[in-house]
Amino acid sequence: MKKWTINLVATLIPVYFLFAISCGNEPPPVPEEDIETNENSIIPSGNDFVGCVEISSHTVEVFLRTYVSNHTGFEFSISSNSSPNIYSENIGSVYSAERKNINFPHKGYNYLCIEPLVFPSGFTEYTLIISIGGIDRLVTLHPGVTSCIDVIVAHENISCPGNGTESDDFGKVEFWTDDMQGCNYVTVKVDGDGPYTISSSLSATPNCSNSSNSGLVNEIIPGSHSYTVTNCSGLNKTGTFNVNTNGCAIININNSSGGGSGTGNAIFWVDSPPDSGPFTVTIDGIGSSVVDGYFTSTPDCSDGSQGGLFENIPVGNYTFTVADYPPFSGPANLTITEDGCTQIDFLL
Repeated sequence: MKKWTINLVATLIPVYFLFAISCGNEPPPVPEEDIETNENSIIPSGNDFVGCVEISSHTVEVFLRTYVSNHTGFEFSISSNSSPNIYSENIGSVYSAERKNINFPHKGYNYLCIEPLVFPSGFTEYTLIISIGGIDRLVTLHPGVTSCIDVIVAHENISCPGNGTESDDFGKVEFWTDDMQGCNYVTVKVDGDGPYTISSSLSATPNCSNSSNSGLVNEIIPGSHSYTVTNCSGLNKTGTFNVNTNGCAIININNSSGGGSGTGNAIFWVDSPPDSGPFTVTIDGIGSSVVDGYFTSTPDCSDGSQGGLFENIPVGNYTFTVADYPPFSGPANLTITEDGCTQIDFLL
């Protein structure tokens, strides 16, 4: 019994002291009132400012993803005001970047920076989607330039200019058909990604919200994209479309007629009455339209009741300008797709 007693005591004593030491080294939580508040941006000078997001807690998940899956050979590093080098990674496909929980220690302004280390061959810029606490932002990176985002932790008196709580950097595209050609579904791929499924025909042009039976794709990076449409009857149609920030490209894949009209439509709209009153949109070489009202939801290209509607525009690329609307004057680019509806939302 003496041997057992000695061994038991010898075993328990180190465990006790290890437990005591571990507990003694845990840092006490920082009271909320003692957390430093930054009322202005603290992004280091010399870096490129690319946006702002608002989050509700100090620690959130952050990750990057590409939009097009065949871009390979891009390497980046991420840093923040709490850590000078969080991690580096080579990203080459959609959702391929590692997810990290990052702490933003201050109330008010913090920041997150992305430094490109290696660019894919032939690229002079590279657009990524970064998700910070579930909020997506587009970031276009350039060689040798570190791009930084203001990250504001919830504070009653500090907020991002404009909208920092929604993923509002993107556009949408909706594919639809008026004839399923005897197929149960039609598949669409955008830039090689997908497929997105059209499950039934529609009798009228949708308004970019009819995802239950059309091929609605959210979070499209503004710019030009390619698409391929296939079905069980042998349809294999390819094309391109352009989408603007907060805009929606609506594309009729036109199964029924077998050929396109050669024209498309565009509508310019606002979601609340502008303080400056009605304003005029002019498409170079096409004409002008006065926006004298507003819509509470995205309109389609069959409703010109509030102005801003252009119909039967020949397919092609155009520029447009805006008069009597202080937030924006242009010029800006516009692409008209065959049998499509391009929607330009001037968010207020």
